Amino acid sequence: MNINVNLKDILNFFTRLSFKIAFFIGIFIYKNFILDGSNNTSKIIVNIIFIISIIFLLDDLIDKTIKIFRKKFVLRKYIKGLKELSKPQIEILVSKYLEIKNNTIIIKPTAYFNISKGEYLILKSKFIIFRAASMQNSFNFPFTLQEWAYNELSRAIKNKKIIWNKEGKTNRINWYGKEIVFKEKQNYDYYEYI
Repeated sequence: MNINVNLKDILNFFTRLSFKIAFFIGIFIYKNFILDGSNNTSKIIVNIIFIISIIFLLDDLIDKTIKIFRKKFVLRKYIKGLKELSKPQIEILVSKYLEIKNNTIIIKPTAYFNISKGEYLILKSKFIIFRAASMQNSFNFPFTLQEWAYNELSRAIKNKKIIWNKEGKTNRINWYGKEIVFKEKQNYDYYEYI
C-alpha cells in the first residue's frame, strides 16, 4: 500500500470550515468539561487555543458570507446587462439561442458562431456565453450559455418577461418590456428590423 502525504492537502484540510467547527467544539468541550481547573498553566493554554479557534471560525464564516453577497451582487449586475441588451444584441441572442415552436419559446443551451465574424464577442463580453471548445476543424465554434443566463432566460420566459409572437416571417419580441420587431432573412440565422 503506497500512501502519499502531501503537505498542501494537510493544510487544505485544516482550512476547511468543517474542521474549524469540529476543533472549536472539541476545545469547548475540553475547556468546560474535561480540563482540570487546578492547573493554571494548562487553563491559560486552553483558553488561548479556544480564542484562536473562535477567531479562525469567525474569519471563515465572515469570508464565506462576503463571497455569497459578492456573488449575488455580480449576478444581479449580469442579469441587468441581459435585460438591457440593445436590439442588435437581442437579435444575435434570439437567433442563436432561442427557438419558437407551437408558440412556445425553447432555449438552446449551445450555439455555433463563426469565429471570424466576431458577433459572439458582444455576448461573451457580457458573460452571457462562453466558448465550449477550444479546438475545432472549422471556424465555427460552440458557445454555451452561462448557467445564470440559462436560468434567467428560463425564468423570464416562464414569467412572461420575454414574449415571442411569430406571424409568418415577422417576429415580435417583447424583451423585458422592450418591443422589437424582426423579419427573418433567407438563411434563418438572423433577422432584420422592420
